[in-house]
Amino acid sequence: MKKLPTFSPLQPIKADQLNDLVAAIRELQNIDVGPGLSLRRNASGISIALKKPQSEAKGGAESCSTDTPKTLTCTPGDLDTDSWDRDADGTGVVVRYITKFRYDKATHKLQVAYRTETKDSCGKTISISAEPAWVDVTTAELCE
Repeated sequence: MKKLPTFSPLQPIKADQLNDLVAAIRELQNIDVGPGLSLRRNASGISIALKKPQSEAKGGAESCSTDTPKTLTCTPGDLDTDSWDRDADGTGVVVRYITKFRYDKATHKLQVAYRTETKDSCGKTISISAEPAWVDVTTAELCE
């Protein structure tokens, strides 16, 4: 492939530079890729990427189970040590994510809200809950 010519913004383009540019653009239009790669052309240029395997690209070829998902613990005040691995566990998973926190001045309590996400055995999200209620984390002690 020819190197694209460079131009100075204040100088006119010469005929040979223009011909070189046209030739380089034609070469770019003839790019092709082999198996397992995809080629995309857009306003910002050309991109070449790996294609997803056919089973993943269709999003349904895998057999995914929603039976008895593993629930990861959520113990206030402790770091939880349980984990989930799609290949090792072979089940779905249920996880709680803290989405908000607040300090309730009336009760002097730090509170959190959370959502629960359920994934099938393939790791695809099945559902995400609403925030059911504020949960007390700790009660503050008043200073005198």
